[in-house]
Amino acid sequence: MSTNTKDSQPGKIDTLGFLWKVHGYTNEYIRFADPKAGFAVVIFSGLIAAMFSAKCHHLCSPARLSWREATLTASLLGTLALAPFVLLLLAVMMMSWAIARRLWAMFYDSIKSMLVQTLMANPPKGFIFWDEILAHREPAEFAKAVRHLNADEQIAALAKQTFVLASIASTKFKWITLGFRVGFVGAALAAFVLFVS
Repeated sequence: MSTNTKDSQPGKIDTLGFLWKVHGYTNEYIRFADPKAGFAVVIFSGLIAAMFSAKCHHLCSPARLSWREATLTASLLGTLALAPFVLLLLAVMMMSWAIARRLWAMFYDSIKSMLVQTLMANPPKGFIFWDEILAHREPAEFAKAVRHLNADEQIAALAKQTFVLASIASTKFKWITLGFRVGFVGAALAAFVLFVS
């Protein structure tokens, strides 16, 4: 049994605790997204390299075929050889964008925050985002501001951060999911072309 009366009362929930759990859950998804995308980039790039090593790019070279000597089999094999190169390259680009997009956003945000702190006399203060914490200027000032937060203000600050994390996770996983779908089709076609050639 819980000794916390707030937890034992029906209809009462620990909103701040719930937000921290959602925050942690969302943060874990973001943390593991980049290694997943990086692993996929390595695998898909390896398949592209394997196809080049097997000289599959010669199958889709227009110089290889003459219109008079073209056969249906050679034309299909050329198309089938081109498709995995294109799909795997697209998948690598999507996975790389899932990683790099956040890096570019962080670069942009750091430039923006430097300008804001340099040009604004009173940059916006907050309790979770780094630049908003640094806007308090001194650790003692930040500690004093945190001590004066009521429960609703704590919930609002954490909800804002959790919402930002959710938008980052959503964007990352849209690109990663799309990249995996395109990459799996490309990988299947690459395996077929490598087997046939």
